[in-house]
Amino acid sequence: MAIDDMRAGFEGYEAQLVHCQIGMGLGDKDVQKLFADRLATMFGTPGLVPESGMPGAPVDGDR
Repeated sequence: MAIDDMRAGFEGYEAQLVHCQIGMGLGDKDVQKLFADRLATMFGTPGLVPESGMPGAPVDGDR
């Protein structure tokens, strides 16, 4: 699995790429969710990732 802000060089491995925006990295909630889903698929049971994104992330109302 790879996390990068550029798609160049990942031809043929798009399913293993988690693409993020320049300057945002893992700060984007959609990227966090995609990353967590891919990790769960590879190493755990899909569907066990909380809807809030990354495990341990605050859910609405916890702030």
